[in-house]
Amino acid sequence: MSEPTVVPLVRPRRDRAHDVPPAVPGAVAGAAPQRSPGEGDTAAGGSAADATVDALGLGLLLHDAVGRVTDLDASAAAVLGVAVDDVIGMTWHDPAWGLLREDGRPMAGHEHPVMQVLADGTPRRGAVVGLRVRPRPGDGTPPADPVVPGPRAAESPRGADRDVRWLRLDVALVDAPGGRVQVAALVGDVTTDVDARLTVAVETLRTRRLLAPERDVVLRVSRWGKVLGAGDACEDVLGRTADDVVGCSVVEFVSPADRPAVKARFDSLAHGEGAVLRVRVRRRGGERRWTRLGMRWVDADLSEAHVVLADEHDAVVASAEAEELRAHLTTVSLTAHETIGLHGADGTFTWVSERAAQDLGWEPEDLLGRPLHALVHPDDVARVDGAHGSAAAGDAVAVRYRFRGADDEHRLVETVLSGRLDPATGRVVELRSATRPAEDLVDAERRLDVAEELFRRSVEQSPVGTAVLAPDGSWRQVNDALVRALGQARGVLLRRRHDELLTGTSREDVRAGLVSVAAGERDTWHGAAEYLGGDGDVVPVRLAVSAVRSAEHELVCLLLHVVAGAATEPDGRPLARALGTDELTGLRQPEVAADRLVNALERSTRTGRSVGVLWFALDGLDDLVAAHGRAAGDSVVVEVAGRLRRTLRLGDTLARVGQDAFLAVCEDVHELEISKVAARATATVDVQAPGTGRGRVTASVGAAARACAGSEDPVQVAEELLASADAAARQVRLRGGAGWHHTRHTFV
Repeated sequence: MSEPTVVPLVRPRRDRAHDVPPAVPGAVAGAAPQRSPGEGDTAAGGSAADATVDALGLGLLLHDAVGRVTDLDASAAAVLGVAVDDVIGMTWHDPAWGLLREDGRPMAGHEHPVMQVLADGTPRRGAVVGLRVRPRPGDGTPPADPVVPGPRAAESPRGADRDVRWLRLDVALVDAPGGRVQVAALVGDVTTDVDARLTVAVETLRTRRLLAPERDVVLRVSRWGKVLGAGDACEDVLGRTADDVVGCSVVEFVSPADRPAVKARFDSLAHGEGAVLRVRVRRRGGERRWTRLGMRWVDADLSEAHVVLADEHDAVVASAEAEELRAHLTTVSLTAHETIGLHGADGTFTWVSERAAQDLGWEPEDLLGRPLHALVHPDDVARVDGAHGSAAAGDAVAVRYRFRGADDEHRLVETVLSGRLDPATGRVVELRSATRPAEDLVDAERRLDVAEELFRRSVEQSPVGTAVLAPDGSWRQVNDALVRALGQARGVLLRRRHDELLTGTSREDVRAGLVSVAAGERDTWHGAAEYLGGDGDVVPVRLAVSAVRSAEHELVCLLLHVVAGAATEPDGRPLARALGTDELTGLRQPEVAADRLVNALERSTRTGRSVGVLWFALDGLDDLVAAHGRAAGDSVVVEVAGRLRRTLRLGDTLARVGQDAFLAVCEDVHELEISKVAARATATVDVQAPGTGRGRVTASVGAAARACAGSEDPVQVAEELLASADAAARQVRLRGGAGWHHTRHTFV
């Protein structure tokens, strides 16, 4: 393609002081006939071309071989917004022009279409260039005459006092007299069109990057932080109307503690960058709420920014509650007998306790991010998915399945799943799990079946009248000895409630005794009662009532021993002693506590869990008895027994081992937990003789705890624990009493 040729300057610079449009022929070869520089402006072709160019609002600039402006007409000066005389000799490298690309980014001088045509000779058509033009000082209205963008315009901070004028250029090389090279540029003002396109682009970008939910509010903010405009959701987020916000500074709504961070980020942002902070926003009335604050400059000269505010208070509070829950679960997991886990709504592990290595065969960190169902045996997936669905609906459900460990071996486990629901949506936001190995559970269930059968047989074959009562007081099982003692048929007994056979004089006493045992206030209750016999006669009896509880310490049934017309067994032993209980307090006797300690240690060899022993020696009981009598002493002993029983866990064994001593056996207990129990017992045992306000009785408490290794004899370990607890209690008594002592913890 041959280079176009253009005649010499077609618009003489005669009368630049007046806005008289000289005649302009076509800019490129073929647009108009050639004319010499001296020809007049009245040629028919030139007049027609001039009229066309003027009607289109276009102007013409000529440049020399290095890009300096050598000539321009009045229309070009008006399009550029400059004075004609002040532009001659300027190049597009001059920073005073403030060149911009079409996307709003700064443009270097060599990127200007005129300089590119000089560099490669290729014409440019439809190029868009922005100029930052400084308006005249005054009332802000555009000046009548254009003003050249002098050096001071470039020095103004961030161009905050400039307007942007957008030009469309057609540029090509032309021939000048004497063979010189010139570049002609036909320019037009397209500011309105470009501003419209930029507005749409900015709004789209703002929507994509900053706007999210409808609860967000967008503020238009000046460079100095002043609010220029506010969105419709302003009242939802700030508690203020848009009219109240406009004219205020953004930092006025931010808590004083967060203002330095907001100011620092605002001042450091460059064009095109954005930042997001979480701050506390003050609503009308003084309420502070956590809010997400996003900011981004939306124009090239950094004179206006968008600030997006989104209320995140509920999310922050929920996050804090979740962190608090994790901290609580971490503490609980130290003494828990199962692996505790948190999961996302899809079952993915998000947190897991340290017992995972022991129970599940995985290190805790290796489980994070893994979905639960991916570790389930294929044959059990449907069962686990069903439990997952129930938990997601808000139920707590237990499921037994095979779980794959890190060694790819499956182990039988039992998991209790429960869900935490979002109150607003009713959807599950988190799942919680408690998992433990189920092999021992299966064995335990088999042993339980055997124990239940042995229990049934022992009740049936007992020489003493024995019955099993349901928690509601109905007869569940009676043996032949009881049928004979009461003279009632078995079917009659099983169809009636227990208290229906008691006479009115003893019914309330027996009922109170049953309630105290069922509530765990005492292990055994002893008393006298009168039943209605089969022939209508009254049958006097002695009763002993004890509770049977589950592994979770829930009441299963009440065991009732009945001896008609006597308070002793056939061998002459008191009934209470025959049943292994203390007549005064209803607590276990030392032999029973010792047997349970040995049995607990035997189980410890399989589980590895510690067994604790607490020895309670009463301080001041002898002095109280000497001053107020044995009855006062017995009353204090009964009161202390009741307080200790309420202090211990359900399932712990408490026995009276002397006139002024008690023994507690606590199975499956952590070292720290046994110390806490000792501390609580010390605080609760501070009793005075009833009715006197004198004779203070306290306790010296000794604690010991350990597990029994498989190679050790449980009997010897039991003797060691008892001796250690007794010695610890003696140390406390030597220091004045009313305290507790453990191997690693002491308090007086």
